[in-house]
Amino acid sequence: MAFGMLRQFLEWRDSGEKTPAQLLDICLERIAERESQLQTWVQVAPQPATGAGPLAGIPFGAKDIFETQGLITAYGSPLYTGRMGAADAALVAQLRGLGAVLLGKTQTTAFAYFDPAPTRNPRDLTRTPGGSSSGSAAAVAAGMVPFALGSQTQGSVLRPASFCGVAGFKPTRGLLPLEGVLAFAPSLDTAGLFTQTADDMQRLWKLMGFPAAPAGGHSLAVPAQIPTVDPEMEKAFHAALDGLRRHGWNVEALAMPARFPELLPAARLVNNYEGARTHEQRWREHGSGIGAKLAQLVEEGLAIPPEKYATALALIAALKQEMAEVFRTHSVVATPAAPGPAPEGLASTGDPRLNTPWTALGVPAISVPMPVGGGHYNDEFMSALRERLEHYFEFQALGADWKTEVIAGATTFMTMAYIVFVNPAILHEAGMPLAAVTAATCLSAAFGSILMGAVARYPIALAPGMGLNAYFTYSVVKGMGVPWQAALGAVFLSGVSFLVLTLIGVRKLIVSAIPRELYAAVASGVGLFIALIGFRNAGIVTAHPATLVAMGNLGAPATLLAVAGLLLMAVLLAWRARAAILIGVMATTALGAVFGLVKWQPGAYGVADITATAFQLDIRAALNVGLLEIVFVFLFVDLFDNVGTLVAVGTRAGLFDRANQIPRINRILLADASATIAGSLAGTSTVVSYIESSAGVAAGGRTGVTAIVTGLLFVVALFVVPLIGAIPAAATAPALIVVGSMMMTTVTEVPWKDPVIAIPAFLTMMTIPLTFSIANGLAFGFTAYTLLKVLRGQYREVNWVVYALTLLFVARFIYMSKGA
Repeated sequence: MAFGMLRQFLEWRDSGEKTPAQLLDICLERIAERESQLQTWVQVAPQPATGAGPLAGIPFGAKDIFETQGLITAYGSPLYTGRMGAADAALVAQLRGLGAVLLGKTQTTAFAYFDPAPTRNPRDLTRTPGGSSSGSAAAVAAGMVPFALGSQTQGSVLRPASFCGVAGFKPTRGLLPLEGVLAFAPSLDTAGLFTQTADDMQRLWKLMGFPAAPAGGHSLAVPAQIPTVDPEMEKAFHAALDGLRRHGWNVEALAMPARFPELLPAARLVNNYEGARTHEQRWREHGSGIGAKLAQLVEEGLAIPPEKYATALALIAALKQEMAEVFRTHSVVATPAAPGPAPEGLASTGDPRLNTPWTALGVPAISVPMPVGGGHYNDEFMSALRERLEHYFEFQALGADWKTEVIAGATTFMTMAYIVFVNPAILHEAGMPLAAVTAATCLSAAFGSILMGAVARYPIALAPGMGLNAYFTYSVVKGMGVPWQAALGAVFLSGVSFLVLTLIGVRKLIVSAIPRELYAAVASGVGLFIALIGFRNAGIVTAHPATLVAMGNLGAPATLLAVAGLLLMAVLLAWRARAAILIGVMATTALGAVFGLVKWQPGAYGVADITATAFQLDIRAALNVGLLEIVFVFLFVDLFDNVGTLVAVGTRAGLFDRANQIPRINRILLADASATIAGSLAGTSTVVSYIESSAGVAAGGRTGVTAIVTGLLFVVALFVVPLIGAIPAAATAPALIVVGSMMMTTVTEVPWKDPVIAIPAFLTMMTIPLTFSIANGLAFGFTAYTLLKVLRGQYREVNWVVYALTLLFVARFIYMSKGA
């Protein structure tokens, strides 16, 4: 993948979007989610950094052979269970001195040899994660930590990195200090690093004080003749090299010395000779208790004559000399990390023979991810499109996944699909062609939702607004006698005004000026509003001339269907079904079809019909002084409806940062302004953010992918409008009721014991549903808040923008009273 966890953490830290404590919490939450499956950690006990520096606040893990003060260092062996380190290993101390936070110790094989550790491969739990640094590789692969320390004597950095699908780097031997790291074969031991991507590895290397690459750029040496490997592995390796070429690496074939084939047996002899003598005392004291494979190595290694060992060292030294010139111009060497896929089970950590020569030569080498168990190459290492998108939409930070985002987008679409029919029906009464407005409705909703998702990256869908379409038809066109072409011109001018106000920062100023105490009230008020619409559409609540509302006919078939749908969704949610709302809508529609309650009456319709309204707006007529009042109304209502929806959905989805601000707020506002302009050009009234977006958020939607899915479904709706019409109101009404109930959770955030805040909050919360207007709710809440603050003597606590908006709201109340 092109964008890894380290890069993301650094961006969040440097922008102030996340604090070090929040970065640590992300790691701890991920560990809580997956550790029981993967068993990657010996101990998780975050230790603070010992200094400030370029890695300040970035968590890391250390293999359980790196000494760490105050943390267990058991060498992966039950013989040393509970052994506490007395001091930090030199590399751990270096990283902590750069500000990195030691998160804990990762699993290793016993004494970092072939006996397997309990760690599972995150890409396939049935297969080994690789060599002795398996815990570090798996922890990074599972997103538990941005980077981790490992070590390699033969292939235990490169192989587990490759099997787990991350970048593993074995630098030039001796470049990273080994003081405080359990020795195995001192002539071969090398400290190594794990990150999620090659980009992250270069970034980490540079932050540690090393140059990211030679002056000549990123140059990768590949052996001209790769030893025999599984065909699928070779295919994957070459695919990885192609990816590196696309991302700026200079990949060159490396001519091997004539005696190179002798290097592997020489390296193995040195490994066995030195490893036997390093662990001889433990073997004599504990026998096979040190691990069956290590005990066998000691027995065999002690039998190697010293003269053979000296010959092997001489060969390695000679080959090092021959290879030295090559690595004056190359950054790193790469070969397949193993001759075959990761073995099943934990009986073997895999064959290291393709890594051992580079360890012996001491040259830098980097892993290339391989298929876990055969099959197609997983291009995680090479900036796959999916990984780029997940980084862009901040999947990791928001806890998002593709399945949930798609379900959430479909849920939002289901709950607002009614607009495809209701909006054209209302605008048709203004004399606009029905088929044309239907197409314009779908196109404007698709454009606005996709733009919001792709640019602003929020799960907020847009479509022509209810209320504003009624104002357009009944007040402007029919009431004032204004041609619909001129009314569209007024919508266009209001959209341009939105755009200008956004670009100069006025709209952002308005959003930031809303008293934080009212945020929860707006969200709860919108919840009541959505629920009221749902109760009405379900027939549970109906209009009454004496009491305004009354109980509907609960025996009506459509109402019974809605009640059944409500019960189904509630049960699914109680059982934690993530697609509860979407399943509920679809199941209720199916049930309605069984009982003959789904009406499908396809009529004549074609996408080309949009030409009857597209670009038919009359801007010159809208500039008439008498129509500027209409432009202002469109501007005012849309502005505050959008602000209210933004606050409500943002509160429910947890989009606000620690300063209670919404990141990328200008992008959100630009998206809805642009959507209104596009809508007027297509032939529909003002496009607004939809409160039904809360349904998608309730279904788990957290990113712009949710809105994009909703927008794409509106594109599909262009061609299957009759099918969309088959979804009855009785199926979507329960969804609105359920979402309304979920949004009421914010009501507890209002300090109800403080009248100065509680009364404005209550007025906001109640007037939104009772006046059927989010803008009215904001107006009442703002005005009451300002007046109470002033009359309580707390006028200095009120932002000047709040005073200005309050005057604007009061002027609006006066204007509305004159028109009544």
